[in-house]
Amino acid sequence: MKNVHEGTFWQAIATAIIWVMLIAGIALGGVFLAEPLGEDVLGFFFMLLAAAVVCTGFVWDWGRIPGEGRRSRKQSELAEEIFASGQQEKRKRDRLGSALRQLSEEELIRLRDRISSGDIGDEELEEVLRDEI
Repeated sequence: MKNVHEGTFWQAIATAIIWVMLIAGIALGGVFLAEPLGEDVLGFFFMLLAAAVVCTGFVWDWGRIPGEGRRSRKQSELAEEIFASGQQEKRKRDRLGSALRQLSEEELIRLRDRISSGDIGDEELEEVLRDEI
């Protein structure tokens, strides 16, 4: 997983490069384009400024698709739910295993017979095991 501070560092470097290039573009435009274009060179400068703002926005994720953050939040909530249900199942299996280990041979044989004959459902099995503990 990418370190957040590392990403921010590279975003800051990219932003600095963009704005240094803007200043260089304005300086070079002022030297080479000011005389032939006159006041029209201001349009060139505004285009450079707009490009720098847009590029900075993309570097800092201002151009993110709306709702994309919500989608990832929903995905993380779903992952947490799946993890929690898995943990519940694991605890349930551990409790059942513990209850089965505490039963005597005779009780295990009776329980096996009831399960194989179909006389007992899941809820009843949990209840029987709970009573046996």
